[in-house]
Amino acid sequence: MNAKGYAAMHAKSKSSGKEFMCTGCGTVVVSQNDIDFCPSCESIVYASAKSVGAGDPGLLSAISSIKASIEAGKLDEAEKAYAALFDKSKNAAFLYNPGILYIRHSNLELASIDYYREGFMEENAQHRANATSLMYNAKLLLYKAISAISKDISSGAVDALNGRYLAFLCHVKLGDYKSATHTIKEIAELPQGKSRDIVLGYSNIVLLSAMGNYKDLVPAAEQFISKNGFFVNALYYMSYGLFKTKKAKEAKELLSIIKDDGINNIDSLLKQIG
Repeated sequence: MNAKGYAAMHAKSKSSGKEFMCTGCGTVVVSQNDIDFCPSCESIVYASAKSVGAGDPGLLSAISSIKASIEAGKLDEAEKAYAALFDKSKNAAFLYNPGILYIRHSNLELASIDYYREGFMEENAQHRANATSLMYNAKLLLYKAISAISKDISSGAVDALNGRYLAFLCHVKLGDYKSATHTIKEIAELPQGKSRDIVLGYSNIVLLSAMGNYKDLVPAAEQFISKNGFFVNALYYMSYGLFKTKKAKEAKELLSIIKDDGINNIDSLLKQIG
């Protein structure tokens, strides 16, 4: 399918899709599918903001406050608020989300290092120190999330599909692709169903991208959308794969379709393409 076809699918999804809310970070997702994936944190989304608020009246205001702290650059404040949510609910998403938040800011610190400017050695050293500290905090949270998920799955306190998928995301963010691959196999062993098949297919796309297998990433994303319908994140990964396989023009055409859908890395990718 060409960019025009994907644009039509995107427009249809936006005009007639259901509105979901990510309970981990508060991002609103419009989708025609019964489940989808948050464009910000990649968690599974399937519930409306109304139903989330009805189930936990305090959650919406807590997530809103966390988003405000993040936008103000108050990471420690956001992490403390997430910790309070985890203590209350024992939902590992409230460990995963601050974990990936720290990773993003660690990457921003590394990107701020400039080896070509003279007289900025101390500034560069501070950026490196900040990046190391942020990544340390991220790893602590992600490993804690994996441990919590394992206990919850064993006790039946969490849905196996959601739990294993969140553990998979943690492994990917930690760069532990062996464990991520093993977790995909565990997802594949769950009872067959549409939701399982969607999560399994999307997990494979995420892992292909993380491992740098861009040759297989593009057809995997194409097949996923062809089989399951339009998913913003899948089109992003397809675009990324096209860019990495030296098809920048095609990548830019696809990215222009989803540039306003809240994907964290899309602006930097468009900047790289030029």
